[in-house]
Amino acid sequence: MSLTAIVVNYNAGSLLAEGARSLLVHNGVTDLRVVDNASTDDSLERLQQAFRAHPALSIRRNEANLGYARAVNAELAGVGAEFVL
Repeated sequence: MSLTAIVVNYNAGSLLAEGARSLLVHNGVTDLRVVDNASTDDSLERLQQAFRAHPALSIRRNEANLGYARAVNAELAGVGAEFVL
């Protein structure tokens, strides 16, 4: 079974890295994709510091805030997992 988790971020601060940690320790999550909607805080830097070399993590940075649905739909195009969260 393969499971991709998509997380949309906009200025989530420390909550982004905490949420990513929860997903990455879960044995079922094989791919964690974080889509950043043009955050202006340090949430992405915190995430990268905590999980820089984690093979399951990928990050997409949008130049503008696309909103939740458009950000998820844009990321879905490249997902090959059996299930998506």
